[in-house]
Amino acid sequence: MNKNIIKSLAALMLVAATACEDYNDNFEGLDEGTTTTDVKTLTYTLVASDYSAIAENETNIALAAADTSGAASAELAALGTTKMFTDVITADVYLPAYLKQLFPTADASSKVTVSYNYKGSTATYMADLASLKSYTLTQDDYESVWGENINAKFLSPSSLSQIPSVLGTAYPEAVDGDVVVVNYAYSDVEPSTGGSSAADPTWTEIAFLQRTPGTSWSFVNVGPVTLADFAGQTVNIGFKYTSTTSSAATWELKNFKVMDNVYQDVYVFALQTDGTYAQQTSFGGAGSYVFVALGADGLYYPFGRLTDDSKSYGYMYPEAVTVTDGVITADDAANFVITVEATEAGYTLKNAIDKYIYMSGTYNSFNFGDAVGESGYDWTITAASNTGLFNITNVEKSKTVKLNYHNGSYSYGSYSASTVEGHVLYENTLLDDSSFDVYDVDISSLSYVWTNTPNYGWKASAYVSSTNHATESYLVSPAIEIAEDASLPHFTVDEAMRYGSTDDLTVWVSTDYSSSNAANKAAIKATAAAVYIYDGSAWSEYTSSDCKVKVVDNSVYESLGTDYIESPATVLPLYLAAQYPYASVDDHVAVIYNDSESSCVANDYVYTATGWEEVSSVLASSVFNLDAAGIWSASISSYLESTLLGDEAGFVAYDIALDGLSYVWSNTTSYGWKASGYSSGNKNTESYLVSPVLNFTKATAPVMSFDEAINYGNGADVNEFVTVEVSTNFNGDASAATWELIDLSSTTRASGSDWTFVSISDIDLSKYVGQKIVIAFHYISNSTAATTWEFKNISVKEKTEEEAE
Repeated sequence: MNKNIIKSLAALMLVAATACEDYNDNFEGLDEGTTTTDVKTLTYTLVASDYSAIAENETNIALAAADTSGAASAELAALGTTKMFTDVITADVYLPAYLKQLFPTADASSKVTVSYNYKGSTATYMADLASLKSYTLTQDDYESVWGENINAKFLSPSSLSQIPSVLGTAYPEAVDGDVVVVNYAYSDVEPSTGGSSAADPTWTEIAFLQRTPGTSWSFVNVGPVTLADFAGQTVNIGFKYTSTTSSAATWELKNFKVMDNVYQDVYVFALQTDGTYAQQTSFGGAGSYVFVALGADGLYYPFGRLTDDSKSYGYMYPEAVTVTDGVITADDAANFVITVEATEAGYTLKNAIDKYIYMSGTYNSFNFGDAVGESGYDWTITAASNTGLFNITNVEKSKTVKLNYHNGSYSYGSYSASTVEGHVLYENTLLDDSSFDVYDVDISSLSYVWTNTPNYGWKASAYVSSTNHATESYLVSPAIEIAEDASLPHFTVDEAMRYGSTDDLTVWVSTDYSSSNAANKAAIKATAAAVYIYDGSAWSEYTSSDCKVKVVDNSVYESLGTDYIESPATVLPLYLAAQYPYASVDDHVAVIYNDSESSCVANDYVYTATGWEEVSSVLASSVFNLDAAGIWSASISSYLESTLLGDEAGFVAYDIALDGLSYVWSNTTSYGWKASGYSSGNKNTESYLVSPVLNFTKATAPVMSFDEAINYGNGADVNEFVTVEVSTNFNGDASAATWELIDLSSTTRASGSDWTFVSISDIDLSKYVGQKIVIAFHYISNSTAATTWEFKNISVKEKTEEEAE
C-alpha cells in the first residue's frame, strides 16, 4: 500500500478519536461505555398484514397447540383471513410475541397501546369456514361420474352423491378440517344415454358479409347473412366465441333478426372534395349522395334509377357498384348521384338524370318527374340504428326504401312496415334475453363466457383477472323454421368487438341442435354450489345446526357483470332478503361469496328487526408493558391512555343525525377530540364517539379521567348536551346499543362559556368489573344550543393503593 495513504488513514483515525473525546467531554454525564435506551411510549393500530404475521409467528403457533381441542390452532390459522381476535384467540395472549417481533430494540418500561379488531366468541361455523378453497368440476370430473355411456357435463339428483369421490381425487392430501366450495353444473333432469353422438350437434359455418373493425365499441351491422342453403329446414344459429391464452376478445351482439326475404336498409355515401363518395355514420342534410344497400350476395346495389330511364315509374333493378374501404369512386358513383334538397317536410330526391323521385297511389314502386309536384315528393332520411344503416321514408305514404329480392333479382321498392314485418321469422333486440342457449364446449376454469346485458345485448369475454383464458362457447338461437319456398332467407345482427380478432368470432348453423338436450351437450358452466368438509377420512357436505350455509348464486355475478362482489355490505343484505323472505329474528346465515382479494370468503349475517346485518367486529384496545426480562405483557393497570392530540386512539364516530353536516367529531393536534353542531347556524345533530372495547374481566377498580373544554353553551346545562356513557352490548350500531349515563354530578365540568380545560378525574367504573365495555362521548345539539366540546388526555386505568387511600 502507498505510504502516503497509510499516513493519511492514521491521521484520520487520530482526528476521529480526538473528536470522540471532545464529544464526551462536552456532554456531562455521558461516560465511556454508556449505551442509549429505546423506551417506547406509543399507540399502534393493527393493519391487515399484522394479523397474518401474528398467525404465522412460531411462538403463537406453539401457544395455540397447547389447546388440545384444536380450537385455538384453527382460529389462529384463520386470523390472517378474519383479521379479528376472539375470546379463544385473545390479543392479551397472542400479541406479546408479535410485539417482540415488531419492536426488537425496545427497552424495559416501554409501553404500547394497541388497537385491534375484536369479535368476542366466533361462531363455530365461522371458524370452520375461515380458510375456504374453491373447486369447479372439470370435464374429466363429469366423465368420471357418468362413465362412457353418458356424455353429460352436469350433475343430477342421482349423481350428487359422487361429489365426495370427485374431491377425493382432486385433493389426495386433504387434512382434517379442510373446507371446499364445490361449483358444478346441475340439472333436475337425468341425462340420456348414448355417448357423444347424442351430445354433439353438427355445425356448418357461414360467413358474415362485413365485420366490425374492432377499434371501438361502435356496433356494425354484419349485413344479410344468407340461409338459402337451409330452406325447408329448422335451424339454430350459433355465434361461436373462441379465445386463447394470448388473445381473448370481448364480443357484443344485439338486434338479431331472421327473415324469409331481404328487405335491407341503405348506407349513405357523401360527396368528398376529391369527387369520391365516402360512407357516413350520420346524415348531413342537403347535398350530393349515393345510397346503396348490401345484398345477401355481398354486393352493393345503388338506389335512384330505373333500368329504362325513358319510363316514368317502376321498381329499380340496378347493377352492383364497387365499395372499397367505405369509398365509391367518382366514376362508379356518377350514374347514381342523388341530389338531396331541403323542404319544409323533409327532402326531395333528384337522381343523376335530373328526375325527382316520388310515390303515388298505393303502389310500392317509384315515380319520376321533371319538377316537384304537390304530393308524394317529400322524404325523410334518418338513422335506422347506430350501425350506419339509414331509412329513406316517403312522408305521405309512410313507406321506406328497401332493397328487395324478387324473382331472382335484387330490386328497390318502398314498403310499409307491415309488409316487411310479414316476412320476419324471428326478431330479438337481445338486450333482455333468455331465449338463447349458451352452449359451452370448453370454458376452462371460468364460470361463464357469455352474459346478457341490458345495454349491450349478449356479451362474451374470456379475459378474467387480467388473464386470457382458452375457451370455446356458442350462443345459440331458438329453433327457426325456414319454409321451402322462402325467397331469400337470411339473418342480420349488430356486433361490436375489442381486444381480439374477428377470426375467433364466427357464425354457424345446425339442423340437429336440441335445446331440450342442451345440458347433455353443454360443457361445464357452474350453476350450483355446495360446501364440503373433510373429517380426516372422507368428504361430506358441510351443515351447521346454528346457521344456514348459503353460497351466492352465479346469477348474482352475472347481474353484476363481474366475477366477484366488490360491495358485500350493499349486495348481500338484498340477496339474503330475496333468498329468505320468511326469516325470523336471530336467524344466522354463513354467506359465501367471491371477493376482490381471494377466491371466496364467508361472512356471518344475522336477521334483525331492521333486516339482515353482518355480525361485525368492534375495535378493542389493550396496553402492553415491557419488563426488565424483555417480556411483553398486557397491563391490567392501564386500559386506555392517550393525549388524543392528533391521536384518535381507536375512537370511532357513529352519527345518528347530522342535519346537513358532513361530520360532528374531528381529531385535532391542539385540542384532542372536538365536536360541534354549528355551521352557518345551530344544527340538530347527535353523534356518539365510541372508544375501543375495554376488557375489565380481570379489573378490580378501574377509573377514568380526561380533560375537557366547552364553549358556546348559550347558558344551557352542559349535562343536557354533552354526556359520557357506557355500553356493555355495543356491536357496531350506536343506536341499537344500551347506554348507561356516567354520573358526573360530583365533578366540576367545563363552564360551557370559554376555552378553559378542566380536569375530570377519578370517575369510578368498578361496577363494570368482569365485563367488556365501550365508553362513548355523546354529543347533542339543537337550534338553541350547539356547543363546541373538546376533550384530551384520557386515561382508563386501575386505581392505585395510594389513590384509594
